[in-house]
Amino acid sequence: MDLNHLQTLPESIGRLNKLETLSVYGNYLTDLPYSIQNLTSLKKINVGRNRMLRIRGELALCSALEELDFMNNELITLPLELAQLKNVKVLNVENNMIKSIPEDIFKGWFSLHTFKVDGNHLPPKVLQQMAGYIEFEARRRSNFDALISSKTDDAEMEHKAINLVEDLKSV
Repeated sequence: MDLNHLQTLPESIGRLNKLETLSVYGNYLTDLPYSIQNLTSLKKINVGRNRMLRIRGELALCSALEELDFMNNELITLPLELAQLKNVKVLNVENNMIKSIPEDIFKGWFSLHTFKVDGNHLPPKVLQQMAGYIEFEARRRSNFDALISSKTDDAEMEHKAINLVEDLKSV
């Protein structure tokens, strides 16, 4: 449903309880329907480049959510209820108008490793002083280190494979 000039989503969307991905990128949405809370299988939601004024707290009832993308909207805060989403790995709220977020929001995000918040009115120092931020930063660094290690392992394997092929050619 990306790039369709949508201004609203119907309440009936809540009946799609097996839906795992909802992408309504690049429309004119200002809110999501209340029935969004019924999408309990939803793992990924992309509402980027809309005109969203808020994220409904009811979204926290979508307990399977792993990725939320609300970049380039008009958000000014995040609802504390989002901290209930224990499986969230990625949250992108870049380029909004966020000035503050609830103090305890990082406490519940045990799986979060990517939090994109650039382009808002939120000083990094404020985030760094929040409860749970240090643990989040440790997870983020650990995932980054694992990614670098994985790439190094891939390069090493490629080098070994090339050497093996060259050795086999010489036999």
